[in-house]
Amino acid sequence: MADPQILTGIGASAGVAVGPVVVVETSVVNVPSIAAPAEAFAAAVAEVTADLVVLAAAARERGRDEAAEVLEAQSLMAQDPMLVDGIVEAIDGPDSLGPAIDTVAGELVAMFEGFDDPYLAARSVDVAEVADRIRRKLAGVKSADLTALAEPSVLVAQTLTAAETAQLDPAEVLGFVTATGGPTSHVVIIARALGVPAVVGAAGVTEAATSGDRLCLDGGDGTVVVRPDAGQEADFGLRAERHVASIAAAEQWAGHRVSYGDAGIDVAANVASDADLARAIEVQADGIGLLRTEFLFLDRPEPPSEDEQYDLYAKAARAFKDPVVIRTFDVGGDKPADYMTVDDEENPFLGVRGARLYSHYPDIFESQIRAIMRAALHGDVWLMLPMITM
Repeated sequence: MADPQILTGIGASAGVAVGPVVVVETSVVNVPSIAAPAEAFAAAVAEVTADLVVLAAAARERGRDEAAEVLEAQSLMAQDPMLVDGIVEAIDGPDSLGPAIDTVAGELVAMFEGFDDPYLAARSVDVAEVADRIRRKLAGVKSADLTALAEPSVLVAQTLTAAETAQLDPAEVLGFVTATGGPTSHVVIIARALGVPAVVGAAGVTEAATSGDRLCLDGGDGTVVVRPDAGQEADFGLRAERHVASIAAAEQWAGHRVSYGDAGIDVAANVASDADLARAIEVQADGIGLLRTEFLFLDRPEPPSEDEQYDLYAKAARAFKDPVVIRTFDVGGDKPADYMTVDDEENPFLGVRGARLYSHYPDIFESQIRAIMRAALHGDVWLMLPMITM
C-alpha cells in the first residue's frame, strides 16, 4: 500500500468524512461532425433545457431550494439569445458546431468573469456547465451517475457541476473533494445546504487518489489525507466527534441573545422556502433578514392568492420579535413564472424582472402588497422591492 498523502484545499462545507474513494471521471467531449448542425443544435438546446427543468423540479420536491434555483437559472441560460443566437451565427458547415460552441461560450464566460458583481461573475460557471451539457447531448455522452454508489463513499473529482451536486444523497455521499473551485461556487452552496462535508481547490487530488483508496477530509480547515494510516484515521475520527459536539453545543444556545460587550447582536434568518421558515422558528432566530417570496410564485400554473400569501407572512410576523423583511416577488430573468411573460431580451438577468415587471402585472403585485400589509398587523414587518435603480 502506498504511503499516506496529505493535501490542502479550501474548507468549503463544514464536517468530517472518512471512507472509501470513488473517483468521478471527467472527460473532454468533442462535438462530432453533423450534417445539419443548426437543427441538431436547436434540438440539443431544447433537450438540455427540458432536462434542467426536470432536475430543478425534482430538487424542489426534495426541499433542495438552493439547488433548484441554480438549475432553474441554468435552464434559462441554455435558451439565452446571447448564447444560442451567437452559436447559430457562428455555425459554418458540418464541422463547425463544436468550435462555435467553444468560441461563443468562452467569450460569455470571460465576459461574466470580468464583472465586479459576484452574482454576475458566478454566472460564468453556469455558462460553462450549460455549454458542456449541450456538447454532451450532441455527442451522446452522459454525465457521471452519482446516484448509484455501491457503498457510502467520498467523491473525488476534478470538478463537480451544480446538477451533479444537486442529486447527491447525503446518506451515500460522505463528502467530496475537488481539485478546482472556490468557496462561493454554486456547488459549495448546495453542499452546505445538504450538509455534505466538502473541500475544494485541492490541487493534485485526482492524481493522488484512486477509487477504493481510503480518504479523510476536514471541510473546516481543508485538510485531505489520501490512504491515511491508523493514527491519521483516528485523528479524523476525533475531529468528527468534535464537530458533532460543537453543533450540539450551538443548539443549546438557540433563543439566547448574542452580544459583544454591551452591544447586542441580532441573528436573522435567510428564508426562501416553507422549510427555511420552519427551521428559523425552530432555532429561534431573532428575525428574518430576507424573506424571498419567489417560492410562492414559481412552479405553479397561477399566482398565489392573497390569503395564501397572508397566511405565510403572518406566520413569520408572529414568530419573531425583530423585523421580518419581506421582499416582493423577484420573478423574471433566472426565475421564470409561466403566467408572467415579457418579450425576449438580450440580457434577461438585468432586464424586466423584479419591480420592473410589476407594471405589466399590477393585479399580482397589488395582491402581494395587500397580503404583506395585513400581515404587518401581527409583527414588525419591513418591505423590500427588488431591482430598483437610482
